[in-house]
Amino acid sequence: MDKILVLGCSFSIASYTLRDYSLTDNAKDGGDYAAEDIDFEYCYYDEWERDYTVYAHPGGGMMAYGQCLQWLTQNNRLSDYSAIFIQEGFRPRITIQFDFDYMEHRKNIWGWVIDPVFHTKLGSMLVTQKRISEHFGFDWQPGINNWLNHMNHNDSAWEYLNQASASHLDRLAQDTGIPTYSWSLTGIKYPHKYIKYLKVKSAYDTLWYKKKYHNFVNDAPYHFTRQGNRELGLMLKRGLNSELS
Repeated sequence: MDKILVLGCSFSIASYTLRDYSLTDNAKDGGDYAAEDIDFEYCYYDEWERDYTVYAHPGGGMMAYGQCLQWLTQNNRLSDYSAIFIQEGFRPRITIQFDFDYMEHRKNIWGWVIDPVFHTKLGSMLVTQKRISEHFGFDWQPGINNWLNHMNHNDSAWEYLNQASASHLDRLAQDTGIPTYSWSLTGIKYPHKYIKYLKVKSAYDTLWYKKKYHNFVNDAPYHFTRQGNRELGLMLKRGLNSELS
């Protein structure tokens, strides 16, 4: 039994190729996926030379990872794993889904079905707004976005909830008894008591805004290219090997 459970966001589901598009069209289309083509056949963990199962949560963060780990625990789906790896991404991300469900993109690569009823960035998620208003039968008034965007910039309140989610995830990981390791994409770290950070530099320090590794337009950052995922995978492989060898 030498299998790793990977919990992450959209950076843990695929490699990406930037499309030709305008930022205005992308905003109207509702998110990052309009800006990039997705290659589900390769991601950073393919460099590890280890068995893995991935649960990726595009648009999600620590709250989603905790929900996932709790769901796996309750359904007795952890017996195959000798380690857990958590890919920490942007923060804060408080996301509430209509339904908590996954679809398989390739063998052992699961992505949650993106179906939020609430998200910290809901004020700019036009497609999601339309779906919510149709589901609940109301007209989305312009002032709602002003209110949501104002709340989105209330960093201290969201971060309080985010820290609580991280603390809960830490406790859930400890309850599993499985060695759990983490890596921060941004370099910002939580005061985990059980989860251990790998000695690997952040993406911000190594891969960010470098065209062969990272997709971006002006100052708008997106995801990693195949080559970026390869570099990240090798970095994380060294970090994991030092802990698991």
